[in-house]
Amino acid sequence: MKHRTNNGQHPDVLSDPAKQAQLVKFVESIAFDTVPFVRLVVTQSGGQIIVAFESVPGVRYALQGRTTLATAWSASLATVTATGVRTEVPLPNNAPTKFLRLVENP
Repeated sequence: MKHRTNNGQHPDVLSDPAKQAQLVKFVESIAFDTVPFVRLVVTQSGGQIIVAFESVPGVRYALQGRTTLATAWSASLATVTATGVRTEVPLPNNAPTKFLRLVENP
């Protein structure tokens, strides 16, 4: 409790039974096969950008992009099946894409 309340300086929001039930429901919703969040590292090399991330073996990933926060995500810019090691995906650096996201590709 001390870490949640900053040693008693903040109210303990998990003392409320309804909040406790919400937390339990959330934790129970996480399936064993849920793909964890990964951090993308983007570098530039010549006319390409390289998107790298730590992957989960056997998961098929897709990189999607968009030009502004208001536009829709594009169809897959690239897809890759991970091997469980650091995965690097090269993309051409000639598109107006400003935002990337990594999703599981069924």
